[in-house]
Amino acid sequence: MKPVADLKEAFEAQGLDPNVLPDVSMIPEQYREAITSFYQMMVVTDAINENKEPDWNNMNDEKWFPVTTVDADEERPAGFGLSLHGTGFTRTFTHLGSRLSYREESGAIHSFENFKPLWEGFLLKIKK
Repeated sequence: MKPVADLKEAFEAQGLDPNVLPDVSMIPEQYREAITSFYQMMVVTDAINENKEPDWNNMNDEKWFPVTTVDADEERPAGFGLSLHGTGFTRTFTHLGSRLSYREESGAIHSFENFKPLWEGFLLKIKK
C-alpha cells in the first residue's frame, strides 16, 4: 500500500491532472457530486493500490473495503455523514464494487480516513 496524502498526489501518481474532472453539466444536479466523487475515489484507490489489481479468480487474494455507518438524526434521516465502523475483506465477491477494493486493510482505512469527504459525496445524498 502506498499512503497518498491528498488528491493532487493521487492524480499525479496516475499521470492525471487533478484540475480535469468529468464534465457532468449534462447530468441532473442531484447526481453530479456522486459522479465526480466516484471518479476521484477510483483515482485514489488505484494510487493507493499502486495499480495492482485484485485477482477476483484467486480466493486467497483478499480484497479490503471500509465498512461505514451512516450518521443521521431526526432532521436528516437520510444521513449527513459517515463514520468508519471497521474494515471487511472478501475473497471472490464484493460489497462495494471491485473499483474501490484495496489490496490491504491499511489501504481501506487510509482511504476512508484521508478521503472521507469523497466517500460521503459518493455514498450519501446530503442536502446542502
